[in-house]
Amino acid sequence: MWKIAVFDADPPFAQRLAARIGALFSQENSALSCTVECFTELNALCARAKEFDLAFLGDPANSAPPVRRAAWETEIALVPRGNLHLQELLWTRPLGCVAAPHDDGQILGALRAFWQYRGQDSVFFIVETRRQLLHIRHEEILYFESRGKSVYPHLVSGAAESFPARLDVVAARLAAQRYVRCHQSYLANLRHIRQLNKATHQLLLSSGAVIPVSKQYYAQVHERLREERPQ
Repeated sequence: MWKIAVFDADPPFAQRLAARIGALFSQENSALSCTVECFTELNALCARAKEFDLAFLGDPANSAPPVRRAAWETEIALVPRGNLHLQELLWTRPLGCVAAPHDDGQILGALRAFWQYRGQDSVFFIVETRRQLLHIRHEEILYFESRGKSVYPHLVSGAAESFPARLDVVAARLAAQRYVRCHQSYLANLRHIRQLNKATHQLLLSSGAVIPVSKQYYAQVHERLREERPQ
């Protein structure tokens, strides 16, 4: 579970921002969860800054330097109300800026930068199960299978713990990675596809496992394989 702090001297503004951050986090990345805590006193945040993975900071000219000094590993997003002299704050290593009117698009931009920078999406698939936070290397994943209201990662080393999600959400999250939807219940890792059997409409994977390709997704799978392995 990621921990997010929101600082602003105006309590209603801080609370509204925290509520939006929490809602957008869950909406955009339902496989993970977060807690969002508000601070209206800068000293209180600095005393606990190391506890948080990400901090949204109002009045960044005055808040970003002490928070960065207190916690070098905590990611920072700046939330200015007016003009911001960003050049003076670059040393604090902010990952984004949520400028007025502080709309959802800007908040999402900061959250996505955080997931990419901290989540290492290019190397790991990170997901929260009912018991723990899993970091699974993409190269270890053979395919995802949807059963009921859960998704099961099938790995080179065997099955991993399931997590509650829809396969559509997982596929959308991995759109930039080397995965292809092949069936309503299956999402395959292109790295491990060895053969598409055109007669049986099945994929043979590097482990020897065979998974189905439905008529709905056959053309898409065929095209992605051609892109992966041009003749």
